[in-house]
Formats: sequence, C-alpha cells, structure tokens
Amino acid sequence: MSGYYPYLLSGLPELDFDMELSGFSYEEIHAQAVELLTPSDRKVLELFLAFDTHAERAQDYLALKDGDQKLQYLQERSLPAYQQKIFGMSLSMLMYGEEDLKVDDTHQDVERALVRVFDNAFYKAVLHHGNSFVRKWFTFDGILKNTLVAFAARKQGRSPEDEFVEAASAPLLEWIREDLNEGDFGLKLRLAYAEEMFAALELPDVFERERAIDRFRWRMADELVRGKDFQLDKVLCYILQAGILRRWQKMDAESGREYLREAVSEMRKVNLQGENA
Repeated sequence: MSGYYPYLLSGLPELDFDMELSGFSYEEIHAQAVELLTPSDRKVLELFLAFDTHAERAQDYLALKDGDQKLQYLQERSLPAYQQKIFGMSLSMLMYGEEDLKVDDTHQDVERALVRVFDNAFYKAVLHHGNSFVRKWFTFDGILKNTLVAFAARKQGRSPEDEFVEAASAPLLEWIREDLNEGDFGLKLRLAYAEEMFAALELPDVFERERAIDRFRWRMADELVRGKDFQLDKVLCYILQAGILRRWQKMDAESGREYLREAVSEMRKVNLQGENA
C-alpha cells in the first residue's frame, strides 16, 4: 500500500489556490478519487465531508413524521454513524434531552437547533477519529469556526453564545469567553497561527477577507500533511482544497462581493429574527 495514495493523486490535476478555474470540476475530481479509494477509506472521506450536509439532513429529519419513515430513509442512504444515531432519536429528546415534550417542528428555530445537534455530534465523532488528519484538521477548523462566530458577533454587538459549536473546541471557548472584549480574545498568546488568522479576519473588504481566510485554511491543510505523501491524509487534504476551489470557481471579484454581501445580510436577518422571537 506504500505507493497507493501517490498513485491515486498522480492521476488527478495539480491544485493551487490561485489557479485558473475555468476548466476545474470538483465533481469529476471527487468521483475519480472515490472510485479508487478502498471501502474503508471511502467511509473516512464520507465522514470528512459530512459537515456540509447538516442543513439538508435537518430538513430531511423534520420531513419524516414517524419511525417507519425514518427507518426507510436510513435503509435507502449510507449515512455516517453519528447521523444514523440522530435519526434514531425523537425530536423531543434531541431538543430537550427528554421524551414526550411538545416541539413545534414547523418553527424555523427548530431547524436551526437541529443543525446545531448535527454540528456537535459531528465534532464529537471527528475529534476522536482514528485518522490523524481528520482529528487535527477539525481541531483547527473548530477553533476557526468559533473564532469567526465570536468575531462577527462582537462587530454586530450581539452575544455569540447561541452560535458556538460547543463540541468543536471546548478549551478555546473558555478562553474566548474569558477575554471576549479583547481584540484577539487572548488567542495570540495561545495559538501559534493566531497572528495569521486575525490578519485575515481584520481585513475591511468582505470579499478579500473571505479570500484571505480560505488561503489561510489552505496553508494550514498543507502544514498538516507535510511528509505524509503515503497516507490517506494527503488525499483528504487534496479533496478539502478542491472544495475550497469549488467555492471560488462560483465567484469572480464583482459577483463574489455581491454574493457575500447578500449572505452576510441574510445572516444578520436570521440573527435578528432569533433575537426577536
């Protein structure tokens, strides 16, 4: 197996953050990689990419009204174990930790709360995974996500508490809470990469800020797989970086700025609705 992963990657196009994307196809890259992976490696990749399915899974869960429908849903799909477990629980148990409590499953807040259930269950799964890149990447990713939440909330003058992913980076959350009013939440004293992270976060232009954050993510992924050319880690890193390129393929400098402005505006509307509910 020593040459297996280099062989797999040698058949895929070389990726660079600043590459020309006119002929790039994430779907083709993903399909080609999955075809060559072993069944066990494929399951690792499915889990690695599962976070982006949570909104869809929450909607699916709320559309299924009884246990038989959920069982059929699970039989028709191959879901990571943490998602299977969630579909096996009642909405009352997921929301309140108790059975037989009434839940209005038509309220938009319930879907958002259910996404958070998926998010936390995901991080509990990946942070104890047997693959080192999965553990290390999502340790970093959880820190970045929660820092972004705190940073955006502070700029908008609201509490970040309802948006934190608690399972993602518990020690860091305590640091942030202790130093919520500090410019860097005290993280520059604790994280070697905090200077680079905040240099991206503090850029005034929303498009350039998002671009800098993704460039930072790209570099961190490269750091985590340095010297691991003969491991699955390198393939996971490649697919992760291909996903970053897929995002930017959909945006140029002008349409991207408009897209991000609309996304930020919509996020603020949702937060205000939550506060006023």
